[in-house]
Amino acid sequence: MQLTGNFRQDLATIKEAAGIVYPENKIMRDLCICQAILESGIRNGGSVLSNKYNNLFGIKGKGIKTGRSVRLPTKEDIRGKIHTVQDDFAWNDSVEESFLQHKKILSLPRYASVWKSKDFNEAATRVRECGYATLKTYDKLLIQIYNQYIVDKD
Repeated sequence: MQLTGNFRQDLATIKEAAGIVYPENKIMRDLCICQAILESGIRNGGSVLSNKYNNLFGIKGKGIKTGRSVRLPTKEDIRGKIHTVQDDFAWNDSVEESFLQHKKILSLPRYASVWKSKDFNEAATRVRECGYATLKTYDKLLIQIYNQYIVDKD
């Protein structure tokens, strides 16, 4: 599975990949979809990282199967100020592989409370509280995306 730069097609691809990787947990599947929409920029044609390197979540390090990375600029919230820095991001072979990498990260003990969430809003808040992203409004953005593209749309 690859992204195309067409929002409707890419949303369908993301939903399909999330369903394959998170078949047992609707809350985690939906969280993963919303994170992919937010992080990949697919609403605006997608980022270079998502479209070319199949990294929909901005995961740093190396691809889980390829072992490759790509150095790109990124914006980070450092002590309340947005800075552009260079970092190494995982380079994956497919969208599904990006979702598998995401699941591997969210399976770390620090994210245990996310998996115990009783609903989507709680999961969005917990993923932010656990430090997945530096943006203070990350959970609110995920909830907006959920309400716009996921809730009652399955």
